[in-house]
Amino acid sequence: MFVLSAASPPALRIAATRLADWLDGPGGQVPLRDVAHTLALRRSPAGERLGVVASSRASS
Repeated sequence: MFVLSAASPPALRIAATRLADWLDGPGGQVPLRDVAHTLALRRSPAGERLGVVASSRASS
């Protein structure tokens, strides 16, 4: 599960887009489990939250 949080819905959309772009580009070789782990541990608490479940890059 990939977890994101932000202060507002527009900021959450921007964070999700940035993550998707990174996963399609420079982060393309990083194992998804490592990305999910880092996002879960390093997420700053905020009012808006998003969780995405993906088992492969094709499903993300």
